[in-house]
Amino acid sequence: MYTILKKEALNPTVTRMDIAAPLIARKAEPGQFVILRVDEAGERIPLTVADTDPEAGSVTIIFQIVGATTYKLNQLQVGDSLHDFVGPLGVASHVEGLKKVAVIGGGPAGLTAAYYLQLKGYHVTVFEKHKRLGGMLRYGIPSYRLPDDDLDRDINAILSTGIQVKLDVDIGREITFDQIRSEYDSVYIAIGAQIVNRMNIPGQDSEGVLSAVELLGAVGAGEAPDFTGKNVVVVGGGNVAMDATRTAKRLGAASVTCVYRRRIEDMTAAREEIDGAIAEGCEIMPMLSPVRIETEDDRAVGIAVQPQLSGPIENGRPKPINADQPEIILPADVVITAIGQAIDSAHFESSGVGTERRRIKADPSGAVPGMPGVFTGGDCFFGPSTVVRAIDSGKVVAGNIDHYFGFHTPITSGVDIPPAQTIGKPAWGRVNMRERTAGDRKEDFNLMEACLTDEEAAQECSRCLRCDHYGYGAFRGGRKDRW
Repeated sequence: MYTILKKEALNPTVTRMDIAAPLIARKAEPGQFVILRVDEAGERIPLTVADTDPEAGSVTIIFQIVGATTYKLNQLQVGDSLHDFVGPLGVASHVEGLKKVAVIGGGPAGLTAAYYLQLKGYHVTVFEKHKRLGGMLRYGIPSYRLPDDDLDRDINAILSTGIQVKLDVDIGREITFDQIRSEYDSVYIAIGAQIVNRMNIPGQDSEGVLSAVELLGAVGAGEAPDFTGKNVVVVGGGNVAMDATRTAKRLGAASVTCVYRRRIEDMTAAREEIDGAIAEGCEIMPMLSPVRIETEDDRAVGIAVQPQLSGPIENGRPKPINADQPEIILPADVVITAIGQAIDSAHFESSGVGTERRRIKADPSGAVPGMPGVFTGGDCFFGPSTVVRAIDSGKVVAGNIDHYFGFHTPITSGVDIPPAQTIGKPAWGRVNMRERTAGDRKEDFNLMEACLTDEEAAQECSRCLRCDHYGYGAFRGGRKDRW
């Protein structure tokens, strides 16, 4: 009997299963399939072999619930068995001669590069240290901004191209960077920036003090803490700080206060994020710099802050200086720090990868100096930034890796895109996305934006939609040629 060893719902309609089938696991090759029957009276259906583990004797299948048989298959649980599981069948894909590319990091930069490289005909494997793909899209952006189902749908579309994935693999522990370089023709480092900067104040290591990255990561992993009735103070002024502030409110905090050492107008967070937090009942307290964590029995009970003055302009913003005023003690059961992120590059540096200003050093194309075939991109290259910029970086580097191998492989969609039509079209104002009321949205993690009306959607769709033609989009990046 073919026992189900593992079952995972990738989204509401797509499921992954590991089936005990030692003989098939030892023989199956890329591109082959199996035929299975759920029970004796069931129909036989073919499914592609998604992965194998010869040592564990398991075969991985991924299926979409689209009919009676896949529905019955999805009803089975770990420990149940299939009646038939025959294979491997079909002609194996011929990957000899194809260049192999390793992508280290399954976030937006890594998955984008993997997607375009796979479409260009390369054999791509993604290494991800977490148990699920998505990077900061999953472990950094709250689901009220990016629902998990939408993220999973896009990731599954990317994986449908045939990309291989190795999850829960920490480079430097399970496998070294040098080993990966020896096994692959090119490597793309897209490890993001998930190491938090410390405040370096007394009490930093007390119970109740955590980073915004830790908080958002726990929420993304389904392990959200309970802040019911607690006073929460967030330190920082960027978008991550706002995400942590608004998330804490949704976790039941009695009060949420965000302190920042500069003026509100100097905060790097988007103005709509700041306004959204205030509307949801959070307090923004500018011109306050953390001094120490107040503790009792090594547990946070408050945070001492020093009032600030706006000093001389440095790098476009006034430098905060201590004001001649007494410290203020803010009650805090939980203190969340959001004062910047860095990269976890120690293992890569030990293998010769250079860093500069806490980022991986590379030329504008993403190529790492002194390491032929090694490229980098995303937050670990240019520092913490937007998802759009990370996606752009992945697309650009995919093209540059293709060029490194001596090719310029076009990607076609099979759809004829009409030429840009702007003559005779007057300028129209953009439709601003509406949001659910603050009183409603702060109570849950459901999508906070309201959909466009049919009329609004029709108006927006009548636009040019050819940013690639006019160069207003993120298509060029470090490349000068059009896609």
